Amino acid sequence: MAMTDFPQELLDAIVDKVAWLDFDSLLSLLKSIRCFGQQCRLHLYQKVMISAYSSPSAFRDFIMQCHNVGNCVQTCNIIFDKDDGPQFWSIVSEIMTRLTRLKAVTFTEALTFRGPLSKMLLEDLPRLSSVRTVKLQYMKGLFVEDVAHILSAFQDMSVLEIERCNIVHDLDSSVVPPVPVALETLSLLHTQSFITEILAGSVAPPMISFHKLRRFIVAGAIMQRICISK
Repeated sequence: MAMTDFPQELLDAIVDKVAWLDFDSLLSLLKSIRCFGQQCRLHLYQKVMISAYSSPSAFRDFIMQCHNVGNCVQTCNIIFDKDDGPQFWSIVSEIMTRLTRLKAVTFTEALTFRGPLSKMLLEDLPRLSSVRTVKLQYMKGLFVEDVAHILSAFQDMSVLEIERCNIVHDLDSSVVPPVPVALETLSLLHTQSFITEILAGSVAPPMISFHKLRRFIVAGAIMQRICISK
């Protein structure tokens, strides 16, 4: 009996078991048995990392040639230096337009960066309705304008987590999401708590709304007055 004679559900279950027991074997399985291909890709490319040090242009070219790969990615971690130029962010945007089932995005600033603070080049981020969770972490200078661009790109997000970020209170009032994002969870981990007032519209048009908020997590934050109005 050939492998193709087995039900696809059984073949998928075999791949799932291999992924659980010996993840490194998935690539060999992908190359050796064609009928395992798509399920192997779902595991291999479920989480990806994009950085200037990991040949982002090569990954962009790869997913342009292998269209199924973009459909497998559910979590994407973008690691950047603040001195990464427009070319890097243009490639990031091109990649993300092909991640049609992306659910979670993390923006992480490289810990080696020691240059002057500057805004991230996020004006051209694609609008992705599939993303539900966005994390911003380890940013020594997170401009509120950067947050506005991110909220505009991921209007359907329900979870926003900001961890170990130093918020720079500098906002161009014209840079706000077209509609305030209705969050269900907001986490501030070791981050100034006044960001809630900025996002809620105390100094500019509101970027987020709290009428669906179920969880508000503050851990190790630099506490100031927190005012949330539903």
